[in-house]
Amino acid sequence: MLRDPRISVSIIDSADPENYVELRGRVSMTPDVGRAVDTQLSWKYDGRDPGEDRPGAVRVVIRMEVGEGHRLRGLSMPEQSGGRASM
Repeated sequence: MLRDPRISVSIIDSADPENYVELRGRVSMTPDVGRAVDTQLSWKYDGRDPGEDRPGAVRVVIRMEVGEGHRLRGLSMPEQSGGRASM
């Protein structure tokens, strides 16, 4: 991603593999300073602080700027808006 920030993400309906959404865009990466994003997500989904990282672990935040999206078979998706998706 550092060399080429273009990315494609596909989300497939497990009940119907022909029903999917594909998003294409570019990503940016920034350090997760003080594990702020990690801690926020841990509290949101687990209700507690995250466990300790293994020694030498490096955390980054990857943000995707969506340039275009495609869908097949009825998945609802807003029109192209150039919105942001965080991962």
